[in-house]
Amino acid sequence: MSTPPQLRRSRLPFILALAFIAIVSLAVFRLTDAFVVQLRNNSPLSDESAGWAYRLIAIISFVQALYAGWAILRPERVQRAMTDEASVAQMPRRAIAASVSRNAAAIASLTIIYGLAVFLLTGMRGGFVLFPLLALAQTAWYYRQAGVIAQWLSFQPEPEPERPLRPPWSREPADYCPPLARGLRPESS
Repeated sequence: MSTPPQLRRSRLPFILALAFIAIVSLAVFRLTDAFVVQLRNNSPLSDESAGWAYRLIAIISFVQALYAGWAILRPERVQRAMTDEASVAQMPRRAIAASVSRNAAAIASLTIIYGLAVFLLTGMRGGFVLFPLLALAQTAWYYRQAGVIAQWLSFQPEPEPERPLRPPWSREPADYCPPLARGLRPESS
């Protein structure tokens, strides 16, 4: 009995997510102090409201990271999707593993977007530091989870290809007439 080929998680989505995190973080930290002060002075929130908005978004992004890591990126969740949805069940296992990797990297990238939004809303550059750190931890955790799912998928059987009713390239009989043209054909007696 041969062993099934090992599926591997896609690395490219995670590399792109890390590059996105690095570029946005570098851009925020390279902004001039005058611009940051101007952003803070023109903030629609007062200092107290800005602090609460920062805390709220930080808590939401932390909860989102935990929920995605412990509830969404699980082999049981993929198994449930494969049994409940016929389209997922017919997908090749390599495509499912690639899709999981792309989704995991995108979820991790959301955290840096939350941080950028709170920075633009409040002008608190020092508070922005939390979001890249959380995004880096999230990316590492989700990379591991995508690997666990890919390993689980490598032991799942590939879907059986659907057989067409007739061969796709067979010719029609010589006396075949399309249904629309049948009314135009002279009646044979």
